[in-house]
Amino acid sequence: MNGRAVGTATPGHRFYRDVAPGTYHLGVDSYAEAENRERDVTLAPGQELFVKIATLRNWVSGFQFARDTFYVWPVSEAVGRAEIAQTAD
Repeated sequence: MNGRAVGTATPGHRFYRDVAPGTYHLGVDSYAEAENRERDVTLAPGQELFVKIATLRNWVSGFQFARDTFYVWPVSEAVGRAEIAQTAD
């Protein structure tokens, strides 16, 4: 988020960040230079945004190696809330 790590996307892991209104650059470290791995968003006061870090497993592979690629994927409020509710305390 704006060039700083705010979490690690691991399978089943979800996290929440409460930030001030403003413009943010969301991005993921990814092996491939793929579309949708970065996104700019502007949040108004009280606005919520839900994004998922999606992965394409083994996007690049070869002899004894495989690399995944990741994407910043916007999701609806309903989907975001449902997935966050599944997070264990």
